[in-house]
Amino acid sequence: NYATMFFRHLRPLVAWGGAGRGARSQARPLLTLGQEVARCRGSNGGSYYALPCLGAGAAALVALASSVGLPPTTTTDCSAGVNFIADAAEKAAPAVVNITVRGPRFEGTGSGFIITSEGLTVTNAHVVAPAMSNRNARLTVTMLDGKQFPARVHSLDVGSDIALVEIRPERNTRSFPVSRIGSSSALRAGEWVVALGSPLHLQNTVTAGIVSSTARHGSEFGMEKNRSLHDFIQTDAAINQGNSGGPLVNLEGKVIGINTIKIGGSAISGISFAIPMDSAWQVIEQLRSSRRVVRPYLGIRFTTMDRGGVQIVEVKPGSPAEVAGLAAGDTILEFDGHPVRRNADVVGKLGYAVERDISVKVRKKNMGGEMTLTIRPSAGPRGGEAAGRGGIFSSLRP
Repeated sequence: NYATMFFRHLRPLVAWGGAGRGARSQARPLLTLGQEVARCRGSNGGSYYALPCLGAGAAALVALASSVGLPPTTTTDCSAGVNFIADAAEKAAPAVVNITVRGPRFEGTGSGFIITSEGLTVTNAHVVAPAMSNRNARLTVTMLDGKQFPARVHSLDVGSDIALVEIRPERNTRSFPVSRIGSSSALRAGEWVVALGSPLHLQNTVTAGIVSSTARHGSEFGMEKNRSLHDFIQTDAAINQGNSGGPLVNLEGKVIGINTIKIGGSAISGISFAIPMDSAWQVIEQLRSSRRVVRPYLGIRFTTMDRGGVQIVEVKPGSPAEVAGLAAGDTILEFDGHPVRRNADVVGKLGYAVERDISVKVRKKNMGGEMTLTIRPSAGPRGGEAAGRGGIFSSLRP
């Protein structure tokens, strides 16, 4: 009959098993659809099967399944998970702010997210940079509910494009909502993400998409001179002017990235980039504690070879690289336990931490064999841009 034909088609979506009476002994395929799947357990406490959430229609499917011999079931609330984007946005939105920078002859806007109950807020450095160069500029932070507060720049780092802003309420007793911080290290291409912010002055805007790439180096999308010590998360979630500094969150509502760059053009859509939160947090912690960022110094120059791989072309005398035993002509095979095929693989894994041991697997030029050395980066020179871009190492090609 039609019911049997329908469930023959549906069976790949169905999973059953358990220890209840009449439970099947052989393994059956289980399709996991995350929050879009409702798990309807059998009334005997054992067998169950999973069906896509269809709201009120789920009960009819449960009855239909039983009529064609699938395990007995009871209905459940299948509405949970249908609005998973809205659920994530609702969790993150209270701590997301609009940041307006006004000067005598200019006005700019961006986004940010609060990380302490006192109102310390993360945003992009390029959002608030005009306020640093113009003493007459004023910062205003607007909350989700429309309330506005004056603010000032706490600190910023041009090299990483990260800044901290202090909200200055009239009464210091106010407690602000705080963003939940997630981890970007376990992200996978294809995962759902949600971008929040104020594009084009449109406050409280929510867009969604997927992770297109978890590690895209700046040199891959035209930022050849970018020397950031992190790759970017690529996403097709819509990010526009004014989104800069806003959070990119996962489906738990946790911040896993800082929306930063969009590639535009009449023939281009759905290509945006965010700073991974794991890298950003290293910068944020340094800015909070000392209002500046100290970067690791290796003391080497290297280049990506035509056949692939990274070769060291110069080692500075007395540098951490020389102390570790690295020499010009050595080929870097692994850095911090990860394979190296291009310069970006070294840059991305170096991070911002200093005085930590990093394993480096190399093929020695003179000996011909492979060996693993340990290098301990030292603190790079102070001085903002110099330390941020030129004081770590020098690469000849991206």
